[in-house]
Order: sequence, then structure tokens, then C-alpha cells
Amino acid sequence: MKKADFKFIFASFLVWRASFYLILFFAIQFVPTHSGYLAGGYERYVANPYLWAFANFDGEHYLSIAEHGYRPLSYFFFPAYPMIVGFIGKLIGGEQFTYALVGQLISNLAIVVALVGLYKLVLLDYEKGTAKRAIIALLIFPTSFYFASVYTESIYLALTVWAFYFVRKSSWLMSGFFGAVSTATRVVGISILPSLMLESAGIKSISDIPPKFKAMMKIRNIFTIVRLPFRGNPLKVAGMAMVPMGLAAYMFYLWRATGDPFEFVTNVGIFGEQRSSTFILFPQVLYRYLFKILPAINYDYFPVVFTTYLEFVVGVVFFVISIILFWKIRLSYAVFNILVFLIPTLSGSFSSLPRYVLACFPIFIYFSILSLKASRKTNIILGISSIVLLAISFSLFARGYWLS
Repeated sequence: MKKADFKFIFASFLVWRASFYLILFFAIQFVPTHSGYLAGGYERYVANPYLWAFANFDGEHYLSIAEHGYRPLSYFFFPAYPMIVGFIGKLIGGEQFTYALVGQLISNLAIVVALVGLYKLVLLDYEKGTAKRAIIALLIFPTSFYFASVYTESIYLALTVWAFYFVRKSSWLMSGFFGAVSTATRVVGISILPSLMLESAGIKSISDIPPKFKAMMKIRNIFTIVRLPFRGNPLKVAGMAMVPMGLAAYMFYLWRATGDPFEFVTNVGIFGEQRSSTFILFPQVLYRYLFKILPAINYDYFPVVFTTYLEFVVGVVFFVISIILFWKIRLSYAVFNILVFLIPTLSGSFSSLPRYVLACFPIFIYFSILSLKASRKTNIILGISSIVLLAISFSLFARGYWLS
């Protein structure tokens, strides 16, 4: 990647990051504080909102784990990110303020690393114009402020795009390493395993599948079938075997600590009655929103109306595009995208989906492709609309209103 490319990425990051301080300045003036989930407590938040506003809601859980370790009912939050924050935080002071600062620094560094990785990944298949527009589409998405917050969004995106980049470059062990850490970072981390295996097997599109399956059907030994895509290269096998190790390590810890290796799923209901620990399929979730949730919300309370409709629109639009991607983009990307999208909905809700889809980098590549084909007027209208939604979303989140 040339120096000019990195300058574009870093300049985009700086403008994007600085804009949140400007938005927050106006939010403090015009949006009342909702004191329920302010990071650091109300007094600390009011004294320094420019720090604590980026750690509201789940950010408090990550900071608590970083400072004190896991406690009951906190196991839903995977360990990689809070462990890094905790390790560095303890080295430089161990104060609550320190953990919040370290968490933001790590998140902001990680999104720069993620943007560089995404840019390089896109360039493997497309021109620079597509790569640049993919970066912009990601940064102006209505919930992109989570990349700058004490959340796992930025580090997870960085890990996944670099895992894909290295598998595309046949660096099997590097891909396996980044994939392994990703499975210890988010509950959807395991989504990357089948996608990387498709790349390792040389399956680039749906049209590649029949010949591969035809060859496999001639072999009756299941172990031989599993090894077939990696035949002749043990490094492929080693790299792919590394990927689930992050999840396996966390499950082993949960088994020792709680007796239940699936504790991160078992008690998901603590995050609200709209979530279920038993799987609920996408059509059922869609039905619940259309006939139960949307008709029942309080339309006099803007934060709830805005958040609920944002969840619903993102759920519908991203589902449709996720299906289209199977014919528009590399198969491994499409598989990863649909899994990252669908797994959170299995809890029976679109709640938090506007944040979770930030990991769906293939959709942002597709947005970029569509942008190149669209008229300048269409791009301006869509771009401004997304920026306005981003400003509203961050204003609500920063002032303590639940968003995603």
C-alpha cells in the first residue's frame, strides 16, 4: 500500500474521530442526560463527558472485567478485549479513569488497523475507488461511533479483515492466529471458520461448489473428506485448526468457573425479556417486530421510536443484501456476512443489530460497488442521510439513551 493510500485512511479516521467531539459538544447543550447507564457514574460523567460518553452501557461491563475480572452474569462478554485493556491498565496505574482511557485508545488504534486491512483486502479484487468508498461507507454508517468506544467492534473488525487478508495471501498460520483471537473476542467470532475454510479449499463462488462436492462424494471416509481441501499442505490444516482455539479456551474457562461451558448463551436473557436463550429463527423475529413490537412502542418517546425503527430497518435491509451477496461477491465473504448477521437474531430480537452489523464488512464493500454505479445526486443524498443518522445515534448514546 502506497503512502498516499495510508494518508487517505488516516485523514478519514481523524475527520471521523474529531466529528464525534463536535457532535458531543452540541449533544451536551441540547440533549437531556439519561442517567441510567452512564459510564463511571453520573458525577464522573458530568465532570468529563468527553471521556466517559464513549464507555456507556456495555462499555461499563468491559471496564469492570478489565479492572476486577469476571463476576457472575458477566460471562456474555468475551475475554480478549477486556484482558488487553486490563493488562495495559494495570501497568499504567489501575485507576478507573485509566481503564476508560486505555479502552478508547485500543479501540481507536484497532479501527485504524482495521481500515488499513479492509483497504488492502478490497484492493485484492477491486480498484482504489472501491476501497476508498468502502472505508467512507463504514465510517459514516449510523452506528460507527462504536469503533471509537469501549466496545469490541473495532478490534473484532481488525482481526477478521486481517484473517481474510492473510488467508487470501496463503499465510495460513497468520490467518489462523487472527482467526483464533477473533473467536475469543465476540460470540459471532466462530463465523470466520467456515469462511476461511472455503478460501483454503479454493472455493471462490457458488459455481465452484458442485465440482468440489462431486470429488468428495467419491470418497467414503469422512476424515479424508475433511482433509481433502487441505491436501498437500499441512500448514492449511494447522492454520484452520487454530481458529476455534480462542472460543475453546474461553469455554474451558467457563466450564471451570461455572460448570457450564455455554454460560455466554445460557444467561443471555438477563439483557432483557426480548432475548431468549433458545434459538428463534429470522422469520419469527420479523413477525414479532411487525405485529408485536412496532405497534406497541410509545410513539411519544423519540429515543425508543428511533432505536426500534433503526433495528428493524437494519434487520430487513441487511438480510436482503446478505442474500444478494451470494451472487455478487466472494463466497467466503458472503458466508461470513450471513453468519455474523443471523447469529445475533437467534436470540429472538434485532436489539443491538445496528451495532453488530458493523462487522459485516462484505456489505460495506458492496455498498461501495453500488456507490460507483449510482449517480452523484444519489450518493450525496444517501451520504448526508447516513451522517445525520450517525449524529442522532451518537447523541443519544453519548447522553445515556439505549441505542444498540
